[in-house]
Amino acid sequence: MPEIMQIAGENNLLVLEDCSQSHGASIDGKRVGYWGDASAFSFYPSKNLGALGDSGAATTNDEELDAALRALRNYGSKERYYNLYQGVNSRLSEMQAALLSVKLKHFWPEVECRRSVAERYLAGIKNPLIALPLVASREQHTWHLFVVRSKHRDALKKYLHDQGIESLIHYPLPPYKQPAYAEMNHLSFPLNEAIHNQILSLPADPSLSEADVQLIIDACNKFEG
Repeated sequence: MPEIMQIAGENNLLVLEDCSQSHGASIDGKRVGYWGDASAFSFYPSKNLGALGDSGAATTNDEELDAALRALRNYGSKERYYNLYQGVNSRLSEMQAALLSVKLKHFWPEVECRRSVAERYLAGIKNPLIALPLVASREQHTWHLFVVRSKHRDALKKYLHDQGIESLIHYPLPPYKQPAYAEMNHLSFPLNEAIHNQILSLPADPSLSEADVQLIIDACNKFEG
């Protein structure tokens, strides 16, 4: 992010920081949400800080942008019944906010559980067919997902399933290959496509027991392709 912000500053660009899967993570001691001109957080139920349903938040220190965001989430209105923008109904309900307030108290303990799981994976999985994620020393990860890579991804996924271990592919298609962007489907980015064909998310839930984690490590180490 520091490098992105430098490039943006040199070219008079604004940066929208996507923090949807990185609640609490940091770079150089500064947490996500600090860097961009505006930041977006998802509180979808599966996120590290999740509500009961679809919800999220946007943050900014720019007063003008803040006023526009507040209007856009409320039908584009600053004053009731007067629409300045073509907005949406995207207000967080009181019920969702109340639940998030309670869950926020448990956020950091759960992050520590996720970090413990990730540390055991990083130390215990030693299969040359499975590439582990790299974390720079300047970064503090909160492990919404623990994503490995394998050229034998589909076989690994099936093998884990046969061992009673669920794994998921986040995400199988890059955006420019999606039907919604048909005009871009002809583009080719080999490295991007190779990553999409190799990624697999291992279980990283804070509720995993030590025995669960060891079972997953052992299964990964026994995989032969």
